[in-house]
Amino acid sequence: MKRPVLALAMAGLLLAATASAALATTTKIATDGTEVLNSVVPGTGTATFNPVTNVASLRGEIHLATVTSVTHWPTGDVTTTSAQTGDFNYDVSMVTGVGTFWGTANLAFTAGGGLVCTYEGVFPASTGHSVCHGYGTVSGMQSRADFYLTASPPGSISHGYVFWPANKQA
Repeated sequence: MKRPVLALAMAGLLLAATASAALATTTKIATDGTEVLNSVVPGTGTATFNPVTNVASLRGEIHLATVTSVTHWPTGDVTTTSAQTGDFNYDVSMVTGVGTFWGTANLAFTAGGGLVCTYEGVFPASTGHSVCHGYGTVSGMQSRADFYLTASPPGSISHGYVFWPANKQA
């Protein structure tokens, strides 16, 4: 009598675990992006220099940019353009050129919703990575990307993935 009950309980647990896994699945889709810096909001950002450590710092400089991303869906590529507002911060040694940069960004889509992102990177390589979370029409979506900064035009190039929830239509 105990064995059938135990087997039935195990089968129920297996079914519940399988259903939970199916509900929690996401689709991983490759994406490439180009960010072009349009302007720096005047009066934002505080720059300092420490003569003892020879470190230059910047805090809270607001950047306005245009981001064009190409998401490589199985059914074909989709290009999206969004307006980005972000803050930029850094600490860099004026002796070695080594340092870090970080900040946050909000990418607003014209169709509603967008992404809230955090990023960080290093100098002099000018490379970094970002993690984004969707809101509004793309709530539940996540994005992770590696990027490098570009000088001309000023901005960045990124390569990464969008993680699209299974319960949303693409």
